[in-house]
Amino acid sequence: MTYREVILRLPDQSCLTVNRRLLNELIALRVAREQAAARLRLAERALAERALAERALAERALAERALTVAATGAYEAGDSWLAIVTVLGISRQAAQQRYGAHVFEEADLPSDELAQP
Repeated sequence: MTYREVILRLPDQSCLTVNRRLLNELIALRVAREQAAARLRLAERALAERALAERALAERALAERALTVAATGAYEAGDSWLAIVTVLGISRQAAQQRYGAHVFEEADLPSDELAQP
C-alpha cells in the first residue's frame, strides 16, 4: 500500500483498498450533489412561498373590492356611515380614506373615534 491509498473497512468486515485521490474526488462529488439538492429544495420552497403570497394578495384585493362595493352599496341603499363603520369596526377617518371623502357625509358621524357596536 502506498501513501496514496486508503483502506476502507466495509460493513461485512472485509477491506477495500482505494486510491486516496479517487476517494477524495468521490467525497467532493457527493458533497456537491447534496449541496445542489439542498439549494434546489430551498429554491422550490421560495417559489411555493412566493406563489402563496401572490395568491393571498389577490384574495385580499378581491376582499377589499367586495368591502368597498358592500359599504358604498349599503350607504346608497340608505344606511348611515355610522352604521357602516360600526359593522366594519373602523373609524370615520379610516372610512374616509378607504371609501373616499367624496362619498362620505360628515354629518353621519359625530366623532373620529372607533365606532363601538
